[in-house]
Amino acid sequence: MVGKRVNWLFAAALALTSCGGSGPGDVVRDFYRAVDRGDVDRAVDLLSADALRFAGMDILRLVIGAASEELSDAGGIDSIEILAENVNERADGRATVRVRITFGDGSSETEDMDVVREDGRYKIVPEF
Repeated sequence: MVGKRVNWLFAAALALTSCGGSGPGDVVRDFYRAVDRGDVDRAVDLLSADALRFAGMDILRLVIGAASEELSDAGGIDSIEILAENVNERADGRATVRVRITFGDGSSETEDMDVVREDGRYKIVPEF
């Protein structure tokens, strides 16, 4: 539920405003860990340039801060398991990462996260 809330928070913020490891899964893992720690600057650094242009830094900071609080309410992140990485080199290194997040309260969610390669690094592409 929390992962869906995190995605919903991103979608809501982006609608209102109409680097990590080497692989796509590493970036997704780093992003969720940064949000869990409340490290807004690190989480923002892992987002795509399009997300930053579209939403703006202030909105993204607010959204990531709210997502961090949601994760805290669920007991934080207990574990992050990368289930699949599907990289499409023909589409400029775009990838989809399937991730299972288990929370401190024992609940878990499976999410699909899109990432894109920018300047040689993978970045998260939030749902718009």
